[in-house]
Amino acid sequence: MIKIKSLLKSKQFARATYLPYAKKVIGLELLFLVTCFLSLVTIVSAATPGTSGAQFLNVPVFARTAAIGDAYTGYADDAGVLDFNPAGLGNIYINEVWLSYLSYFDDTNLQSFYAAFPYRDFVIGVAGKYHSTQDTERDISGAEKGNFSDTDMMIMPAFAYRITPDLAVGASIKGISQQLKDEKSGDVASDIGVYYRFLLQRVSVGASILNIGRDVRFDSESDPLPLALRVGGSWDVVARMTLILDIVQPNDGSMRQCLGCEYRVSEPLALRAGWKVDNRKFSDYTGFTCGFGLRYEQYCLDYAFVPHSDLGISHYITMGMKFGTPLPLPKSKTLAPETEGEEGGENVQPNEGETPAPAEHAPEDSGDDSGN
Repeated sequence: MIKIKSLLKSKQFARATYLPYAKKVIGLELLFLVTCFLSLVTIVSAATPGTSGAQFLNVPVFARTAAIGDAYTGYADDAGVLDFNPAGLGNIYINEVWLSYLSYFDDTNLQSFYAAFPYRDFVIGVAGKYHSTQDTERDISGAEKGNFSDTDMMIMPAFAYRITPDLAVGASIKGISQQLKDEKSGDVASDIGVYYRFLLQRVSVGASILNIGRDVRFDSESDPLPLALRVGGSWDVVARMTLILDIVQPNDGSMRQCLGCEYRVSEPLALRAGWKVDNRKFSDYTGFTCGFGLRYEQYCLDYAFVPHSDLGISHYITMGMKFGTPLPLPKSKTLAPETEGEEGGENVQPNEGETPAPAEHAPEDSGDDSGN
């Protein structure tokens, strides 16, 4: 009985000790986030509106993100976040690799791979994307002269650094190669972002700016890269369900919103749905997305179904594997009573031997037991 009272006292002491400090830290972190966000807005606002090149960069191939309407900037639960926010890598605590395939319009296909490797406060990531399509060459009168292939490739190393257990910054560099019939182009772009998870809460937010770089050039013509600002957040409404929202401002179009929901029915099965609010054609379901995910031990399989009105339907398939020893989760996540024993994400349980923050102060109240 005495030990139980001592444990309760130690938890009360830990909360009284940590919460005032946590509020100060949160204030500084939010100030940092606001500063970064204003900087990103300034960069995108300075861009010149128009038609952008290298549009394949705007097509995420990860099935999980496609199923929830491409709303992933502030969710960041796996390496698929590399398409949205490099800082989201800071929320990964175990090695993982993914392969993804997208059957797009007509004869258009995209393949991609993703990987993330956490080490202490750093997470190294890498992603690649390959796009190919068949096109028809025509003369001035419109007569067909033959078929040719268009190919686009991208390789992207990335990293994230956890400034605090709940705040991460990240950046990536993209090497871009494009071939249009006999013409080739090579370019370099970069992404930057921030990611923050609120202490003692089930809310996370993120912001990023994607495809920063010079114009894409083909012979004497050039087009700007598809520069975009993304701001998003996620909320674990209950342990099994998460709501996600992204707001996107591209340099070649109007602002759009992406909504998503993921419901984890059981340990192996998750159901997902989303809506891209810039597409409002309810009659043909354009803008609506859905899919599911399966988990068995360290193996993962995701599928997404995305209709595109008269253009047809896109099918996404992603397979992944997580391996190695996971890093300890931040102790701040173990302080919230509602997160003890269950959590919406996959990296939720402290590793064996990890001690929650309140236990570190147990000796402060151990004097009651000294005589036993």
